[in-house]
Amino acid sequence: MTETNSSQIEQRHRPHKKIVFFFVAALLGTMGGFALVVRGVVPVPSNGFVWRSDFGDTEGYRPAGRIETGVKDEIVLVYIGSAGCVWSNTPELPGIVEKLKNDLYDWSVEQDLGFVAIGVGRDVSVAAGVEHLGKFGLFDEVFAGRSWANSAVQEYVYGRNGGLGATPQVVILLRRSDYQSTGKVRRMGERVLVRLTGLDEISVWEGTGGIGLSDVVLPSVRDTVRHGAGLRPGISNGTK
Repeated sequence: MTETNSSQIEQRHRPHKKIVFFFVAALLGTMGGFALVVRGVVPVPSNGFVWRSDFGDTEGYRPAGRIETGVKDEIVLVYIGSAGCVWSNTPELPGIVEKLKNDLYDWSVEQDLGFVAIGVGRDVSVAAGVEHLGKFGLFDEVFAGRSWANSAVQEYVYGRNGGLGATPQVVILLRRSDYQSTGKVRRMGERVLVRLTGLDEISVWEGTGGIGLSDVVLPSVRDTVRHGAGLRPGISNGTK
C-alpha cells in the first residue's frame, strides 16, 4: 500500500472517529450533570409561575392545594391593594392581613366551612401587582393588572355588593359553590359579610380579633341552608 492510499483511508475514517468522540463526550456530560442534580449541587429548572412570599415556610397561611367536589359553604377573604398606593404599603399592613387570613381559616375549620384567600393587585402592571401581593404571604388565587378595570376589582369593589373605590381594602364574603367533577364551579350565591376600606378600618377590626363575626356569619349560613341557593343581599361591616 502506498503512502498516498494510506492517507486517503485515514481521512475516510476520521469523521467516524469524531462522531464517536462527541457521542462519548455527550454521554459523560449527561451522566455527570445527572449526578450533580441528584446530589443537589445543581438546581433543577422548572417551568411555571414561582410565587415569592416574604413569609417563611413555617409561618403564615398555607393554601390547601386541593379542591374537593360537592356543594360547599365557604368564607372568602379578598385583599385589594396596590404597589402605587401609599397606605397599601405601610409596614404593618402585611402582618395584619396575614393574621386575618390565619384567624378566619381557623374559624372556618371550626365551623365546617371552606376558606379561600384571594389577593388582588390593583396596578396597571401585572408584575407590579404580583410583587405587591408577594408581601402579603400566600393566596389561593391572585389577580393583577389593568388597574381599576381588573376583573376582580370590578367584581369585589364595583359589583352587586360593591363599596368605595379605594385601597387598601379587605372584603369578607360567605359563598356557596358547587365544585363539579368536570372542573366547573357553579356559584350558587354570595353575600358580603364585612367590608373594610382603608388602613384604619382594617387595623381596628383586626385589633378586636374580628369580634362579632360569628353573629354575622352563622345566621347567614342558616339562611343559606334554609333557602337553598338564595343568599340574601350583602351587608357591610356587620350591619344590615
